[in-house]
Amino acid sequence: MRAVAGPLVRAGPGVAAWTALPERDRALLLWLVQGDVVTAELAALLAYGHLGIAQRRLAKLVGYGLLMGFWAANRQRPRGRYAYALTKPVRQQLERMVWPDGKRKLPDGQIETVSPVIHQLATHDVFASFLRAVDHERNVGITAWVPERALIRLTWGAWLR
Repeated sequence: MRAVAGPLVRAGPGVAAWTALPERDRALLLWLVQGDVVTAELAALLAYGHLGIAQRRLAKLVGYGLLMGFWAANRQRPRGRYAYALTKPVRQQLERMVWPDGKRKLPDGQIETVSPVIHQLATHDVFASFLRAVDHERNVGITAWVPERALIRLTWGAWLR
């Protein structure tokens, strides 16, 4: 398969060919608007069901120019891990789709900052652990998870981080 020339973004709001993407791709892209980063393992739990399918779909989304893949490491985790995030133009387009009237304003003096990628991946690992522990027979599992970028805009303020 040949690579698509340039990202699938058009000048207006939204992602070009948005409806041509499978529902699970769209769900993952929308999750990334707030979740920022994802590993193939978490993508499998969130949208794809199996790791191999997640890896193939993520590679395809990178090829379309919707995602970028990168190696994330630091001194605490020097071996690192591979992660994916929305490209900047796609993030801007999706944010306009999600919030057509603009994002909710932050309280005065508060700046939208998020933790380093490696920390976000660690908190997503906790989320993934909860997802793996779901017991469908007893109807027990996680009912909500709010990624860090969304927490910043909640009224409780920065102490919640």
